[in-house]
Amino acid sequence: MADYYGSVCPESAKDSFNIEDVIVKEGEVAEEILKTADEYGCNLIVMGAHTGPFGAVALGSATRDVLQRSKVPVFIIPVSQEG
Repeated sequence: MADYYGSVCPESAKDSFNIEDVIVKEGEVAEEILKTADEYGCNLIVMGAHTGPFGAVALGSATRDVLQRSKVPVFIIPVSQEG
């Protein structure tokens, strides 16, 4: 995770936040994301979304559910299907 963060985050923003934990849970995806964000007192949720063949962002059901139910801002990062 930290390697990916280092590759996509501009150098000027690297001191703005920390990746503290990687958490693995079982259950309904959106529900677990929202509960975990609440438990940790997160002030932002960052999620990825796939890009379609014409560059349009495709949101999955978990992402849409988190967007609709979250008490904090949700930042969606388009993730390319290419290498």
